Amino acid sequence: MPEGDEADIVLRGVARVENIDNPEQYIPRLLGRVKTQHLEKTYEINGWNDEHEFLALLARKGGRLLKGGEADEAAGIYL
Repeated sequence: MPEGDEADIVLRGVARVENIDNPEQYIPRLLGRVKTQHLEKTYEINGWNDEHEFLALLARKGGRLLKGGEADEAAGIYL
């Protein structure tokens, strides 16, 4: 069994993403570990202050919108 807390195990890629319940709970920790410029370059987004804004930008970029034009943050995780 790998060492570390559950978030470390998930972020190291030991656990399969398909088997993780509520993957959005790991986004804040991920944003704290990865340099902002790498995320901006990879996802071609910028200007977020927290995990909710990050997911909203990803959802908008991927065209994942709810009724009324609101970003579907839950769908932003899977982009």
